[in-house]
Amino acid sequence: MPHPLPCVIFGYLNTESGVVMDDRSDQKKLIEQMNEYYRRRAPWHDYYMSYKSHDATEKLMTPLIEIIHPLISGKDILEIACGTGIWTQVLSRRARSVTATDINEAVIELARKKQYDNDNVTFQIADAYSADKLQNKFDVVFASDWFSHIPLPMISRFQKSINNCLHDNGVVIMIDMMYRKVFEEEKTINDAYHNRISNRQVPDAGNFNVVKNFFTEETIKRHLKDFAGDIQYIENLELKRWMVIYRKP
Repeated sequence: MPHPLPCVIFGYLNTESGVVMDDRSDQKKLIEQMNEYYRRRAPWHDYYMSYKSHDATEKLMTPLIEIIHPLISGKDILEIACGTGIWTQVLSRRARSVTATDINEAVIELARKKQYDNDNVTFQIADAYSADKLQNKFDVVFASDWFSHIPLPMISRFQKSINNCLHDNGVVIMIDMMYRKVFEEEKTINDAYHNRISNRQVPDAGNFNVVKNFFTEETIKRHLKDFAGDIQYIENLELKRWMVIYRKP
């Protein structure tokens, strides 16, 4: 059984402004640290996400899957930050094709080992911030537990990139965590860009700074307003998840 991964927040806090004043607020360095964190954490990822089986995921996430089912059925889907393939399995059961991307070969190798209902999944190493460099266009872009890890100044770059991957009138679906009680035990420290930074430990690999931002309906819509049409925001309080669905304007 893998060891649980503790989460500790740290930084040099300016007590007047409440802003972390150190060089780790640099966005490129944050992204590099997060990439390394998820590479090192790959063997523990499913354990940390309480993954048991595809059927268990389908049962747990039924309220969300029922909403997205008509949007993904028979479609060509680009999955951003697929990780170890937990949601890739869900998409594969319904889509015409799934291009599952991640920056880390380590997690993709684990995703390849999962069982998929259909032979319709292609895995590819890709940078989410440059997804528009992929050759194909897609009907749907899907991302789960990704938006909260985007440094705030990088959101516009990401949104432009995925919009450029979509066919006209294409759909974006994003699912992520709501703030929950467990996070109340953490100190909340913002960097100079107002990112919420946590320091997470991987067994035998050290500590890594990770962006973990939380959003309200208002703040999400504010970040997306220039890139999205017909924004739908949905909360599931039981699962502590929010979902955003929008069409390429």
